[in-house]
Formats: sequence, C-alpha cells, structure tokens
Amino acid sequence: MTLPRSPERAAVRASSGLLQRAFSDLLLTAACCAPETSQVDVTLDVESGAGVVRMTSHGKGLSPDDLETFFEVGEQRTLLKNGADFGLGPALAYRIVQLFDGSVSVGNGADDGVAIEVRLPLRPPATRKMRKPAAAAEPKTKPTDSSLRG
Repeated sequence: MTLPRSPERAAVRASSGLLQRAFSDLLLTAACCAPETSQVDVTLDVESGAGVVRMTSHGKGLSPDDLETFFEVGEQRTLLKNGADFGLGPALAYRIVQLFDGSVSVGNGADDGVAIEVRLPLRPPATRKMRKPAAAAEPKTKPTDSSLRG
C-alpha cells in the first residue's frame, strides 16, 4: 500500500462496514486478475475534495467487453478459469460506493493489469463548537431594603 507523501487527515461520511465490504470485494477482484506470484498495488490519495483509492494488478488486462460489463453481475467471462465470473463482488461494491455519493471506475493499467479507482467525497473537517461562557450567576435572593441599611 502506498500513501501520499504528505497525507492529509481526511474522512468520508459512510458506513465502515459497507466500505470494508466494497474494498474487500474490489481488492479480491483485482487479485483474481493477477498472476499468483504477482501483487496488487493499492494507493490512497486526496484529490479535489475526494478520497481516492486505486488498486492496480499486474497481469492480463480486461477485454473491451469485460470493461463494459465489469459491474454487471455474472457478465465477465474472459479473465477467470473455467469461464467463471466475479460474482456479486464488483456490482455490490459499485452500488455501495454510490450510496455514499462516490464513484468506481475500471480500466486497464499502464502495464496491463486491471486498474480500479474508487472516489468518495470527503467529509468537511469537524468544527468544534465553542461553548458560550456561563453567565454570571444571579443571586438567589434579592437584597432587601433592610439588608442595605447599615
């Protein structure tokens, strides 16, 4: 995994459980497109108000048909052995990311392999609300005229 040179503290407004599922499915899909001895590179960056995660495998790229149908259930046929498809993983991940106003795209990497990019809008930085200082306490009893006399 590669992080940006000067990472910014960033957060997205999303369910951690759902995002874990989406990233797990996409990473598994990218790994399925790589030879067994290869690795999948994962980078995390902040660009134009979005958190960007890129996963790139080093292996056979996707055919034009597979690129077109990558996020459709059961439609990818040319990458996996036995004509198997990726199952629900990419389609489910795509819809999870959309739930949080994000986007997912897929293409072929510069050195072949599969390149998957997830963009999620950043949550604005939390602003601490300053508490107003407590007002000076009013005396519980008002002074009477007799208490003012000496």
